[in-house]
Amino acid sequence: LAKNFNEEFGDFERNEKKEAARKLILTACNLLYEKNPSWYYIMIDSCVAGMSSAQIAKVLQTSTRNVDVMKHRARKYLQKKLGKEYQEFF
Repeated sequence: LAKNFNEEFGDFERNEKKEAARKLILTACNLLYEKNPSWYYIMIDSCVAGMSSAQIAKVLQTSTRNVDVMKHRARKYLQKKLGKEYQEFF
């Protein structure tokens, strides 16, 4: 019976976690965009597109250091706004 239960409902827990992660990511994106659209674009380019700070800096015509500072500020802002959820997910 336990084996059948896991086969039947095991995916539910995984799907629930995926949905919670999806919602958290959307919330984080919205928070960043509302606070500072540059932070949003930098984090998307970095985390989703996999661009390096140097690549992003070239596109934005700024220094790599400036991109790194904005990434740091974006992460700190999300940490402050999302609290425990940030710690658990990111």
